[in-house]
Amino acid sequence: METTLEVLTTRKSGREFHRHRPNEVKARIVSESLRPGAAVHEVAERYGLRANRLSTWRTMVRQGLRMRWSLQR
Repeated sequence: METTLEVLTTRKSGREFHRHRPNEVKARIVSESLRPGAAVHEVAERYGLRANRLSTWRTMVRQGLRMRWSLQR
C-alpha cells in the first residue's frame, strides 16, 4: 500500500523568515520597552518579535554595545 503525505505551512522556515530591522527601528522598539509600565512581551508582540529577542536588545543597550543605533544609517 502506498501512502502520500502532504505538508502545508503558513510561514517560511529557518532564516528565510528572519527580518532585518534598521537600527533606527530597533532603537525605537527598545526605547518604547524601557518606558515606565511597559511590558517587554507586549511591546515585542506589537512589533512581531519574540520577547527574548527584545530582551537581548535591551541588555545590549544597557551594556553600551548598541549606543549608536539611532545615529547609524
